[in-house]
Amino acid sequence: MTERTSTPNSFATLGEAANDYRPHVVVKFHDHVGFPYDESIGKFLDEKFLDTDPFWKLIRRRFPQLEMRPLCFSLTEGQIRELVSDATLDTPFKLPDYLSYYMAQVPEDGAHEELAKIYSEWKEFVELAYVDPPSGDPTVTPTALDILLANQAYLEPSPQGIDVRAAWGVNGGGGEGQSFVDVEQGWTLDHEDFKSHGITVMAGVNQDFSHRHGTAVLGIVCADEGVGQCVGIAPHVRSVRVVSHYYGNGLTDRYNAIMVGLAALRRGGVLLIEVQILDAVIGGRILSELPVEVLNAERAAIRLATKRGIVVVEAAGNAGKNLDALTDDFGNPALNRLDASFEETLAIMVGAPPFVDQSGRVLQTNFGNRIDCYAWGSQVVTTDSTNVAPFATNVYRNDFSGSSSAAAIVAGVALVVQGIQEARHNSHLDSRQMRDALVKNGAPPPAGAPLIGVMPDLQSIVPLI
Repeated sequence: MTERTSTPNSFATLGEAANDYRPHVVVKFHDHVGFPYDESIGKFLDEKFLDTDPFWKLIRRRFPQLEMRPLCFSLTEGQIRELVSDATLDTPFKLPDYLSYYMAQVPEDGAHEELAKIYSEWKEFVELAYVDPPSGDPTVTPTALDILLANQAYLEPSPQGIDVRAAWGVNGGGGEGQSFVDVEQGWTLDHEDFKSHGITVMAGVNQDFSHRHGTAVLGIVCADEGVGQCVGIAPHVRSVRVVSHYYGNGLTDRYNAIMVGLAALRRGGVLLIEVQILDAVIGGRILSELPVEVLNAERAAIRLATKRGIVVVEAAGNAGKNLDALTDDFGNPALNRLDASFEETLAIMVGAPPFVDQSGRVLQTNFGNRIDCYAWGSQVVTTDSTNVAPFATNVYRNDFSGSSSAAAIVAGVALVVQGIQEARHNSHLDSRQMRDALVKNGAPPPAGAPLIGVMPDLQSIVPLI
């Protein structure tokens, strides 16, 4: 029997996942099989295998309404090839064939597990197949606070905060000249604190029920200086764009969203992944609130980004789980750096310290040796909106929480560091160099906290750039 794990320590709200989620199967063919990477893939397989191959014949007979399409459908085959050819950074991993990832959908409820199983048994051509789980915003359900926080204390000197004022007085320290992409699913982009950035949605649907989440993230990273009631860590960043991983009609495709985001960035750009996986089958259990790189396709997309020199910041998720003990859906250790089979992505994974909410619950993000950095995970002051139209454009909050707020803070730090690096040396740090700079110059977590890395200290980092 499949075990569903639910813990009182968990503090995600499943309502932040797409409420009309419709599953699909991720199919990874063996590298370089040479199948067409467009919507003719189903017709191609019919013509090539329907009369000769028992597995494809079984799939078509069992699922006559099967639809297949590339998993990355927003980029052309030529664009993907160009991205891969530009991925020249020396890394500890090799890239897969990005033209071998597809999605398969059928209209039958509950049939995708069977479909994935049949694909997985087609071993002559299929490397792996799995049901893609839903995903949501890696945040905390807001709770009332006894004291209204009137300032952004996470900006203060270490060990309380990241000491961003040590960078603002330095050329480039406001993120000048830098590019930023946020991957999640909803924002109020005409908020008064974002107007100077002219933010656009590059792909996907701007989800109503996630406007508050995305607006809070952008406020932490780049809220305009001197406009509203808060200021972003990198208020002078040159380019801000967003990508939604929701595409309407129940379709969630994080792989496509990450690929679109990385295609928009050059070396040194910062890609923030504000997503957590929900209801994934991991080691025979159904687990939620996990970082996206636990899944094969998302892990491959992140690797392409970091091999192209892009800095990737990834929320750790809010399940309160030890990622060292996590195994992926094929039974292999996936997120334990001490295991020989650990699959490096070079992304900067971010958690947050435990805190006690108003009801007395101790809430905790995921932890383990895979976590590189932490930052504030509760009572974060930032921009706010509403999740129903008309979306508020001039409101603020003091309760943003979880690995969502923490990852946004670290992404802001990365933009500040890149701004100074470019101003001083006319160059950029890649994701591994950025990770090293943040990890080696940070404050340890509070006493008694589990493994969540360090909180970056800009006062220590800036003199070393």
